[in-house]
Amino acid sequence: MTPTMAGMRVGGDEAASATLEDQGPFGPPLGEPLDGPMATAGLPWWHSADDRVRTGLWSCTGGRFHTAFGDDEGEFIWVVSGSLTCAEDGGLTTALGPVRKPSDALPFVAWKRAS
Repeated sequence: MTPTMAGMRVGGDEAASATLEDQGPFGPPLGEPLDGPMATAGLPWWHSADDRVRTGLWSCTGGRFHTAFGDDEGEFIWVVSGSLTCAEDGGLTTALGPVRKPSDALPFVAWKRAS
C-alpha cells in the first residue's frame, strides 16, 4: 500500500499477493452458500468512526452464494485474481475477472440482490 493524499493506493499485483487472515466459512450475515462450505479470508484496512464505510481485501474459495444488501448498504468489488459471476435476482448476469489490465470492478448499489 502506498499512502496518498486521499488515503491508500493499492496496486492489483500487491492486492493479489497480500497475506489475508482466515475469517472462517462463508455464511450469515454475508449471505447463504448454495454449494456447500466456502472458506473466506480478509484483511481490513480502514473503517470510519461510525463503521458505515469499511475498506479491505476479501477472498472466498469457489462456489455459489446468495447475498442481499440492506437499504443503506452497498459494495464495490475489484477482482484481482480468480473470477466472479454475479447474477442479479431477476436481472442481469455479469462476469468479472482480471483478464486484462486493469482488472474488472463492479459497484453494488444499496438495493441490489444477487447470487
